[in-house]
Amino acid sequence: MRRIRLLGHPVHPFTVHLPLGLLMGVTGLDAAAWLGLAPWAADAAWWALAVGVAAAGAAATAGLVDYVAVPRAHPAGRMANVHLGLMSSALSAYVVSLAARGSGGVVGPLIALVGLALLLAGAWAGGEMVYGHAIGVRGAEERDPP
Repeated sequence: MRRIRLLGHPVHPFTVHLPLGLLMGVTGLDAAAWLGLAPWAADAAWWALAVGVAAAGAAATAGLVDYVAVPRAHPAGRMANVHLGLMSSALSAYVVSLAARGSGGVVGPLIALVGLALLLAGAWAGGEMVYGHAIGVRGAEERDPP
């Protein structure tokens, strides 16, 4: 399977941590702003969302290259489709949330909450591909032929 690799390791897994952390943190920052716990939290949520969406673009690009490398007959092929669908939906929700924040109110944070649910489900599916099907694990292609 062809993948983007750096020093022998797939790039997609290590590009997901920054956007995952930032995008998951948006909900906490939104809650802090809504509860009035921190006057800066709403601005921090906007920035975390903007940088998280941008960083997700890099992770998604590497992920798409890996996605097309998974043979459809491979046992992980279905899970790859689930992962792609959930993560694309999560990213779309976060983009809409970012756009909705210009008008204020709770619409943007509520959409980010939907994005969080999709993001967590999509991250689980990605983990299932690695830990359940050994996708991207060195030598696994030889051990688990399609």
